[in-house]
Amino acid sequence: MRFRLTAALAILVGVPIAHASVWVEPLLQDLDAAALKWSGHHPVRYTYTLGVGSGPFGSSSVRVKVVDGQCVAKTRFEFGRHKSRWKKCPCDGFMMEDVFARLRKGLEGKPSDFTADYDPRYGYVKRASVDPDAKLQDVDWGYYMKSFKVTK
Repeated sequence: MRFRLTAALAILVGVPIAHASVWVEPLLQDLDAAALKWSGHHPVRYTYTLGVGSGPFGSSSVRVKVVDGQCVAKTRFEFGRHKSRWKKCPCDGFMMEDVFARLRKGLEGKPSDFTADYDPRYGYVKRASVDPDAKLQDVDWGYYMKSFKVTK
């Protein structure tokens, strides 16, 4: 599933920016449907590597491993070809439930641009980006799934 709507498109189809909730509401419903699918169907044991942010100042990757509800995470900074070493980090903010919550908060802020792509089987976020304000540079943020694997 892939969803995208920008403020410019909203204006073209006759949705005033003051009524951004008109175009945000279906995106919230899609996000909630994916989150519900994830909460009801995610595997018990899985690993994923999530890219966080992007742009001229680099990004981070977070490797998350969940076994029977217990999470372990590592992160590293990436800039061009340079990649720092993996370091342990807390799972807070990187669990899929946290990703859904942050995207929901971003949508509720009525961004100028939102894009999301969800996995059809499990519902996890494959790729998402939020641009809170098109007038400001480098305030956009997002996630992209680099890998997802069900483990035994």
